[in-house]
Amino acid sequence: MLPDDWSARARLQLGPFQFLQSSRKVISVHRIIGRIYGISIFVSVPAGIYLAVYATGGLASSIAFIILDAAWFMTAFIGLKRIREKKAVRHQEWMLRSYAVTLVFVTFRVFLPLLTIAGLPLSLSFSLSVYLSMAVNLGWAEWYLWRKKGRSLKPNISA
Repeated sequence: MLPDDWSARARLQLGPFQFLQSSRKVISVHRIIGRIYGISIFVSVPAGIYLAVYATGGLASSIAFIILDAAWFMTAFIGLKRIREKKAVRHQEWMLRSYAVTLVFVTFRVFLPLLTIAGLPLSLSFSLSVYLSMAVNLGWAEWYLWRKKGRSLKPNISA
């Protein structure tokens, strides 16, 4: 099994547990799962950038995957930075964004066949699926955070 395989499984399987209140009650378990989640991202991003160069769909797909990897790294990094600054609410917000980016790999597998069935060439479907997945997942995360904060008109995406 490749490093990206085990880390993808770790992220997808362990990530949701971090959002449960019961996970945060036992802080040592929450930290261990969080470390596994973070390490799996920081191991995968360099591999993802390397693989992006050879992505199906040419330059447009390569750029899409590099942007995805950058968003993935940044959301996880900012989330980690916020908890080290003892800003738990901001940490939770950024980790929700991080998990939304993690789920792009799942959402991508929904959009790709739909766009291909719709008649778009694979080269276009591939890159468009990445962008649509990022927009949908991060859009959902921001909508959720907006609703949770009482629907203030001014979004707070401060790092």
